[in-house]
Amino acid sequence: MKKRFISIMITAVFIMTAVFTGTAYADVTPAPQTAAQCAVLIDANTGEVLMDKDMNMTEFPASTTKMMTALLAIEHLDLDQVVTVGEDVVNIDGSGLDIKPGEQFTVEQLLYGMMLKSANDMAVVLADAVSGNSANFAILMNQKAARIGCTGTNFVTPNGLPDDQHVSTPHDLALIAAEGMKNPTFAKIVKTKHYTIPATNMSPERKVTNSNQLLTNKKTLMVDGVERPYHYDGIKGVKTGFTNAAQACLAADAERNGLDLISVTMHDSREEQYPDAIKILDWGFANYKALTVINKNKVLAEADVENGASKTVNLVPEKDIKMAAEKNVTSRKDLSYKTKAKPLTAPVKKGTEAGTITIYKDGSKLVSYKLVTQKDVDGSFSYKVSKFFKDLFN
Repeated sequence: MKKRFISIMITAVFIMTAVFTGTAYADVTPAPQTAAQCAVLIDANTGEVLMDKDMNMTEFPASTTKMMTALLAIEHLDLDQVVTVGEDVVNIDGSGLDIKPGEQFTVEQLLYGMMLKSANDMAVVLADAVSGNSANFAILMNQKAARIGCTGTNFVTPNGLPDDQHVSTPHDLALIAAEGMKNPTFAKIVKTKHYTIPATNMSPERKVTNSNQLLTNKKTLMVDGVERPYHYDGIKGVKTGFTNAAQACLAADAERNGLDLISVTMHDSREEQYPDAIKILDWGFANYKALTVINKNKVLAEADVENGASKTVNLVPEKDIKMAAEKNVTSRKDLSYKTKAKPLTAPVKKGTEAGTITIYKDGSKLVSYKLVTQKDVDGSFSYKVSKFFKDLFN
């Protein structure tokens, strides 16, 4: 029994390290000049930084704050849950939907109002629904921010209205945007152009349009002297923000040919926020591509199977693992990985989660993905006999 326990524990912490050999990174074109005081571009799938303009500079995030509010509300509340507006929505500054104490909305309606119209009052209602009040909700916001790797963020309000202690950075907001976009509900909301909030117990229906003009504006603008459409090819979201203190902030996510990029600009002018985002994303797509670094069929580890017809099962990635790479690069030699498997008990279905692969860049952790079983594993003959008699007498 002792030997068997030790064997299981070894399987549970089994680690394998390998290097992705191949061509080294080559030079890319110089990053674009922006009016934004600070900015960043990351690979949305891995968080790898591709462009950095003072990405850790602390600034007021304005309504980009609502990305975190939306993510927490989605994680803690049911979309069809009915919420009654409290008294604390009275006289909230900035953009809103003139909601009233006693008015009732579903969580889903509040999310659309907050993320499309950027309704400050609806952000407060969602914070109240999750935590009872905005102060308690801010604790959750900061805990979540720390878990996803934010280092320069301190949230005080759910909506981003000015507060000297309410700050973030381009890099942190990019991480928050990437975390949000992993959630299908979040991703669906921020990509929605128009939404109608049905009539409530106190007001007629409200029609809202997404404030992100990369999604909705049919006109053109000038980008480095060239007339371009506002609508950006491949745009997926995410969130705008503006206060006099913060100036213009914008988190934008776009995907082309499997390459998913998130740009964030902070303390920008209203005139330049969209040209800046377009220039940054253009630069990313011009210099990088999506490179499959590990195929989903590649066996990376094996897990012990208790009571199985076979004693082990191979583990493979849940999906192809893709990362940003420069256009002329065929593989990445700056990466290594470690895998961790856990023991299973038969019967086991193909695709069962049974471990992780963690990818490192130059020795620093970059991203983790699930490992799953490559095939079914039936129970052993003795297990089947035991189960037959157990079922027979139960």
